[in-house]
Amino acid sequence: MLEEFATSYLIQNPLQLWFVCQGLIIIGGLISTFIFRSRDIISRAPYFACIAIVMVLTNVVYFAWRQTPEAIVGGYAWMLMLSSILTHIVAGVVIGYLAAARSRSAYGHAKAAFLAFLPPASIWLMLAKPKEEVTTFRPFWLVDVYVSVFVGSLFFLFNIPLAWNNLD
Repeated sequence: MLEEFATSYLIQNPLQLWFVCQGLIIIGGLISTFIFRSRDIISRAPYFACIAIVMVLTNVVYFAWRQTPEAIVGGYAWMLMLSSILTHIVAGVVIGYLAAARSRSAYGHAKAAFLAFLPPASIWLMLAKPKEEVTTFRPFWLVDVYVSVFVGSLFFLFNIPLAWNNLD
């Protein structure tokens, strides 16, 4: 029964898969509200870079889907399904944490973090001017704004062929 469910999950059309994956990311975001209670803040450029990295890492899981016919025949399609589900939930948890930190930076509270899960509204959260320029969450490689924007742009550009390739 699990194998049949996994097979139907793997062979659904790309639009249905996109909605399922968005739902899993939202579930991960809801989970992050219960896991993280920190007061971290993050400015625009590091947030942009971190979100781009999360997107690329989330799309990397689909390289294993090239083996879908073999997985269905071999009886291990459930592994591909499970990896996809877990990847999207973990991505949602990370995005939820980052969005809460970005919301605190822009608005002084984490209530606007839900904007990160609405595709057009996420740009509003990303571009919102910070109340203060102090950042408590600062990865060592994102200390400079220009480096952050470069890294984020590079990962977003790298993500385009990954996402396009996954539609096949």
